[in-house]
Amino acid sequence: MNQALHYHPSSHTVAAIAAFLALYEMFLIRKAFSKGIDLYDLLLLSSVALLPAVFAFFPEATQVFSTFLGVNYPFVVLFGLLFFMVFFYFNRLVAKINLLSHRERILAQEIALLRGEQGHRALAKDTSR
Repeated sequence: MNQALHYHPSSHTVAAIAAFLALYEMFLIRKAFSKGIDLYDLLLLSSVALLPAVFAFFPEATQVFSTFLGVNYPFVVLFGLLFFMVFFYFNRLVAKINLLSHRERILAQEIALLRGEQGHRALAKDTSR
């Protein structure tokens, strides 16, 4: 096997990734506790930070996984997984937006119906006097 295919991150790289992971996870957990994001979003957003950490913390396992998939360079697998996660999260956001848009239309229609009923009641009161 070619020596260029084996990647072993330096201790500085591992420390930087670990620091980023810790800070980012604390930020996400704080947002989850303050109801800024739900648990499902917490898991999806956490995976975007956890995947590169796994690749940096366990380079041998990453190499085995890449070889199993038939990919020479582990960063290609990392990029593919991150792309999948971002696509999956984007798809979830689009579904949420469509659901909220549908709910907004229903609420607008219900408000219009309620205003129409109030107008009819006011007319009925005026004509009964």
